[in-house]
Amino acid sequence: MENKIAKIIIKKRQELGISQRELARRLNIDSAYMSRIEQGKIKKISIKLLIDISDKLKIDFIDLLFMSYSHEEIEILGIFHDLNEAYNFVSDEIVDKVVIIDENNNSRISLLKILELYKDNKLNTKNTIGLLSCLTNKNLFNWLTQAEKKEIEK
Repeated sequence: MENKIAKIIIKKRQELGISQRELARRLNIDSAYMSRIEQGKIKKISIKLLIDISDKLKIDFIDLLFMSYSHEEIEILGIFHDLNEAYNFVSDEIVDKVVIIDENNNSRISLLKILELYKDNKLNTKNTIGLLSCLTNKNLFNWLTQAEKKEIEK
């Protein structure tokens, strides 16, 4: 893991006035492990822990994900996917564009394809957040402020 992610975690933790030990407690991890993360000694932080860190420190999950994993690793990870849930957010046509067949011949949602469609303005913010919620198994809409929720409802 690059020191960049460690620096961001330290900076945000300090901005929020949270000690390293307190953050470890909130993340339900050992304080020695938290120390190793902040020292840049942990090479890969689990997806679940990245989600928890992004939630507790109000850091963008996608930024943390790309600091911890390469594009290729993200595709191989097999992050939680629920294709049935994806249909609640987007059309069949969009689901078809974000589904890939992995090395085990399983269908799953591709994070990179979601981000590519969003970047190319082929997915609106609401649909993107919905699909990302399927990937992370967390309702990312809960992380939005009221103003953000109103903005994406337009």
